[in-house]
Amino acid sequence: MTNGGQRYLVVDMCCHKEIILLEGPLVLDNARKGITTNKINPTFLRFVMPLDISESTETGLNITEQNLVNIGGWEATAVMQNDGSVFLTPECLLKKEFSGTLEMPRINYKYNGRKHRYFYAMSVFTPHCDDHLMKCDNITKTGITWFEEGCTPSEPVFVERPGATEEDDGIILSTVINKDPNKSVYLLILDAKTFKELARAEVEAQFTVRGVTQSLTKFNHIVSAVT
Repeated sequence: MTNGGQRYLVVDMCCHKEIILLEGPLVLDNARKGITTNKINPTFLRFVMPLDISESTETGLNITEQNLVNIGGWEATAVMQNDGSVFLTPECLLKKEFSGTLEMPRINYKYNGRKHRYFYAMSVFTPHCDDHLMKCDNITKTGITWFEEGCTPSEPVFVERPGATEEDDGIILSTVINKDPNKSVYLLILDAKTFKELARAEVEAQFTVRGVTQSLTKFNHIVSAVT
């Protein structure tokens, strides 16, 4: 991105302190048995790397030990070291009480590589909160949630409304597993602005938290009607 004539490489990441294999905890049998894990505890971080680094600032002072990120309101820093390397300190994109167990973030990919405000994520199989989806605001560093008791949603997918002019003008799709094997799984459709439910399509199909393994013909009709 470019700000004030300066170019920056901005990388938003979902970071863990230790290596985990999500495919282990995230299986249907574990969901229905109520098996949880304490290992999913990521932090959403933003790293900012200046691309136009000169030998001095505009005032002629040496830039060593100075923050090279000059973007108003951003907390990430990039500091030139004596050996010529640049040390990056990230900015947390969510307050701790909101980011505790979220994973698999998505954005409106029209804004991929551009400045964006919102991302969407899921939280499942954690012992201290209900499985849920969250719309996250990286300016206020807060979020709003959707959840339904006894259900486990998949990673949310943003679909833009035709003709949309705002970043969050569209819908969120998520396949939802019911932990009761006698109840149907369904495709959930949320208003991306309000995170309120617009529709759902119950179907007999084989789901995982990563998606559906059978035809989406029924779903396509419903999504077309909503959008």
